[in-house]
Amino acid sequence: MYNPLEFEVTFFSGSGSAQQFARGLMTTSFGDEVIKQIINDIEMDARECANTGSVLCQKKYADLKNFQWDNIVNELVSKNTLLSQVLLAVALPTSKIGNTQFTEKLCPVISTVYGILMKQRFKDLCAVQKFVTVSLANEHTHEKVNIIATDFN
Repeated sequence: MYNPLEFEVTFFSGSGSAQQFARGLMTTSFGDEVIKQIINDIEMDARECANTGSVLCQKKYADLKNFQWDNIVNELVSKNTLLSQVLLAVALPTSKIGNTQFTEKLCPVISTVYGILMKQRFKDLCAVQKFVTVSLANEHTHEKVNIIATDFN
């Protein structure tokens, strides 16, 4: 059972690091509540973003013609900070986060993932999908791709 005094004594007495304290805290029922709050915060940020004019709402051809992945990443970082940190943690090792050489290359990847997730929840936030469609049409991509199933046995 969670004993706040035990964690406070461990943490403030210097007998454990902040990371050890956090890890221990997350293994308790209090940790479950922290996770629920984090998920709730991500959900509220997403809803707020959808309700306040997301760049993902821009679906007109003129907007798509000037489409920039950076705009989506900027929205993600400024309006959905926690989600941006989670996506970045999945995409890059901690040692490479903050290194612009690696993070700039991730801009289209992170933007696409964010766009797909937001459209799943909020159907009007489909700028990424519209951009891909327009790009394919502009490139006259019309050949069908055949996928051949191969038996590797």
